[in-house]
Amino acid sequence: MTFATPWFGLLGLVGLVPLALALERLRTGAALRAELGLAAPGRLRRAARPLGIVGLFAVVAVTATQPALRSQQERVARSDAQIFLVIDNSRSMLASRGPNGVPRYARALAFARRLHAAQPEVPIGVGALTNRVLPYLMATSQEQAFQVVLSDAYGIERPPPEATIGAVISTLAALDDVAQHDFFPASAHKRVLVVLSDAETLPFNVRPVLRDLRRVHVTPILVRFWRPDERVYKPEGGIERYKPSVPDELARLQSVGLASYDETQFGEVRAAVQKAVGHGPTTRVALERLDQPIAPLVALAGLLPLLLLLAPLRGGRPQRRRGSMSHAPAPATLSGPVGHGVR
Repeated sequence: MTFATPWFGLLGLVGLVPLALALERLRTGAALRAELGLAAPGRLRRAARPLGIVGLFAVVAVTATQPALRSQQERVARSDAQIFLVIDNSRSMLASRGPNGVPRYARALAFARRLHAAQPEVPIGVGALTNRVLPYLMATSQEQAFQVVLSDAYGIERPPPEATIGAVISTLAALDDVAQHDFFPASAHKRVLVVLSDAETLPFNVRPVLRDLRRVHVTPILVRFWRPDERVYKPEGGIERYKPSVPDELARLQSVGLASYDETQFGEVRAAVQKAVGHGPTTRVALERLDQPIAPLVALAGLLPLLLLLAPLRGGRPQRRRGSMSHAPAPATLSGPVGHGVR
């Protein structure tokens, strides 16, 4: 059990005010009944309102702390291999077949999830690609962190690219950043860089990038999300001034030695990643904590003390205590006509 806002539980102290008022009413009520000779209600009936107040404000206090059930789970991860997933977030990734079509970026995110599910034991990181590579998440085995990055952190032009000239801003030359900086730890001997992009890139020389990546033992794999009839549609209607690039870009990248695939070739990509990471030792990583909020269920439990508060309202009228008051004799009636005295 864990509490997100434990200090908010002090709100329950507010219940001391109505509790004090209820106890004072019980005291004055008992004194008044003794004065009038009325029978006292049952002990449970007298305690219903104070108990209801205590229970209701106890529920308020616990709910305010935002309780959650915490479970911990061990994960097994490869200790010698990592995958770094780079997803193009340039504006052309909004292109789709028609206003209601599935855009490229959405297909890339679905592909990323499938690929990770196929290699769940390999730690995976996520980054964005425009004219630079910026990491969202360094390689981790925490499933929740990976999913949060894909659903919440990733976004088109988020972060935006560096200043550039022209309509095309992304470039695969930026992949050289992975070779020049510490995107992989020294312990990861098998390193795979998977790039999900439409490959609509500024002109660049592929061979030096491949040479730098291989020098640091990184295996690059490109998956292209692209169709010649896709356009970028505006939310309010209309089409942006964008035209897909030439269709032979994938073949050109393959010809210079970059392992490149179409988005429909998931099986081939999975096999290429599996070949790159191979098999190796595993280790138990830090416990992954999952919190399941239960505040709504605690708030629902507040119905019980509420019923206790309403219970005294259904009581009957107070009864006189037996033998507490003597009955006065009935007044005598005078016989005879009114106005005549008794002789």
